[in-house]
Amino acid sequence: MPALSTPSVGEARASGAWTLVFIAILAFTLPTFMTLANTADSEPTGIMSGLIAAIPLAAMLAGTGASVLSLANSLEHDLWPRLTRPPQSLPPRLILNRALLAIAMIAAAALASYGAAQVAFDPTLLLEWRFSLAAAGLFPILVLGIWCTRTTTAGAIAGMLSGFGISLFYLLVTRFFPQAGIVQFGMWPLADPANGLPLVDAADALSHLQWLKDLPASAANPLASRIGWINISSSACGIFGLIAGFAVTAGLSLLGKEPSTREREQIEALRLPGLGNP
Repeated sequence: MPALSTPSVGEARASGAWTLVFIAILAFTLPTFMTLANTADSEPTGIMSGLIAAIPLAAMLAGTGASVLSLANSLEHDLWPRLTRPPQSLPPRLILNRALLAIAMIAAAALASYGAAQVAFDPTLLLEWRFSLAAAGLFPILVLGIWCTRTTTAGAIAGMLSGFGISLFYLLVTRFFPQAGIVQFGMWPLADPANGLPLVDAADALSHLQWLKDLPASAANPLASRIGWINISSSACGIFGLIAGFAVTAGLSLLGKEPSTREREQIEALRLPGLGNP
C-alpha cells in the first residue's frame, strides 16, 4: 500500500518502516491491554470497557480499510485496463478508482452482513486469518522478487499459490473440518498456554455423534479451532504458507530460465530508488 500512495520508492520504504514501528509498539503493549481487559472483566468501568472495545475495533477498521483500498487499486491498475481502454488523464482515473473503492466497500459490507446473519463468528479471528493468508501469499514473493534477481515469474506465481493454498487448507481443516484433521491428517489438540494441558479431549468429542457429524463444524463444536500441527492455531496458519512460499519460489526460480539483463536492471533500480527506473 505505501507504494500506491507515495511518490517514490524511497518514501514508500520510509512509510513502510514507520508502519512497522507502530505495529511493534502495539505488539509490545498488547499484553498490558490484555491485563487491563482482565481487570475490566472483574471490575467493569465505563472508561476501561470503552478502551478495551476500541483497541480491536481500531485494528479491524485499519485492516479492512487497507484491504479494500488495495483491492480497488488493483482493479483499477491491473484488471480494468485489460477489459476496456482506461482513461489516460488523472481526474478520470481518480473517479474510476473511487468508484471501484465504493463498489468494493459495498461488497465487503454485504458479505460481512451475510456472514453475521448466517453463522456466529469472531471478528478478531477473521482479522487474524486475513493477516496470515496475506502474509503467506504475498510476503515471500515481495522479498524474493526485490532482493533476489534470480526470481522468475513462474517461481513467483507457484510460490504465491502454494503459500496461500497451504495456509487456506490448514485454516479450513482446523476450523471447519477438525474431525478430518484428527483422523486423516494427524492433527492433535492445541495446548493451553497457561498449564500445557490439551484444550479439548479429542477422543471424547469424536465419541459423540453430534460433533462427529457436525460438518462444517459450527462455532459450538469443541474441536473447532482447537486442533493443529505442532501447537499452531488456525490464526497462525500463515507460518506454513511462508515456509512453502519461500521454498517453492526459490526452488522453481533456480530450476527455470534466468531473467534477462534488462529485468535484472529493473530489480536493481528498485533497490536504489535514487537511480530511477531504467
